[in-house]
Amino acid sequence: MGLFSYPVLMAADILLFKPDIIPVGEDQSQHVEIACEIARTFNNRYGDILKIPELSVQKNVARVPGIYGDRKMSKSLGNDIPIFGTEQEIKKQIMSIKTDPARVHPTDPGNPDKNLAFTYFDLLSYEASKLEEMKEKYRKGKIGDVEIKSTFLNFFLEYFADFRTKKIELLKDKERIHEIRIQGAQKANAITKPILDQIRRAIGLI
Repeated sequence: MGLFSYPVLMAADILLFKPDIIPVGEDQSQHVEIACEIARTFNNRYGDILKIPELSVQKNVARVPGIYGDRKMSKSLGNDIPIFGTEQEIKKQIMSIKTDPARVHPTDPGNPDKNLAFTYFDLLSYEASKLEEMKEKYRKGKIGDVEIKSTFLNFFLEYFADFRTKKIELLKDKERIHEIRIQGAQKANAITKPILDQIRRAIGLI
């Protein structure tokens, strides 16, 4: 049942807010395509009510590889780097990042394209000049994988420090979380109620 209902629920989440563009990862594009097809079918039968959004997939982040390099990054696959994990959990995952398999010793020349740490540096917009300097050292065998991963670990923790701190603060204030959820629901209802009423009138429910 979930296999059939989940795409419809996602379509509702998309279409009720009348978005212009839906940014998604490569593996989620089919959900947007299904939503668009549902909207077109509905509009053909009941009139031009649902907006057909445009799909947007940024090539540089279309599919983020997992730390082992064989599949997309996913918490369920255990190949992610948990932003809100403990520092020890984050370190464990980062130190497990796949590197150039042809490189046996730190002094061996390496290929940055085969070291996923460099991919993650790019995704988080690490300073370009420093990144290129590290890549050049890697090509010449002047920097080891452990040092690269340690540098990425420090950068990762610094990059997400404010987010991690904010989560800790929010978790201490359950009433504030409840207020935010209520406010979010109210904003969503204000946007979606008019179009829901249109849909109900169009199909004869009201």
